[in-house]
Amino acid sequence: MATGAFANCFGSTNALVRREAFEALGGFSDEAVSTLDDWELFSKAVLAGLRIETMPEVFVWYREDPDQENLVHSLVNAMRSVRCYSTPGHKVVPAAELGLRRVMQFAQGLKFARNAHTGTPLSRGEEGPAVTG
Repeated sequence: MATGAFANCFGSTNALVRREAFEALGGFSDEAVSTLDDWELFSKAVLAGLRIETMPEVFVWYREDPDQENLVHSLVNAMRSVRCYSTPGHKVVPAAELGLRRVMQFAQGLKFARNAHTGTPLSRGEEGPAVTG
């Protein structure tokens, strides 16, 4: 669950989804400007406590686009893949709360490592006055 906030560890568009689960999750969101429908749907599923089963890649034949023209790289996609983790009021099963805490801890660890690597001050007092508004 926590890994899914950073990488699509769940699967791909080659999926079998029970109709009841698909409808309970609200299906795919209606956004023609972005892709990652599958990642968003799987993230919603895991946060709702639904079971996801995966199959080893060796058993799946997937035709790939060598020019990757079917891929859309954008901030919209990046935000879409984590929206269900951060939407206020989004209901998650109690077991998901631990996963969400781990996501935040990991993100904070990445920020700390980046700050240490770039020499950015690590404490609030060293960064100067806060900018608000």
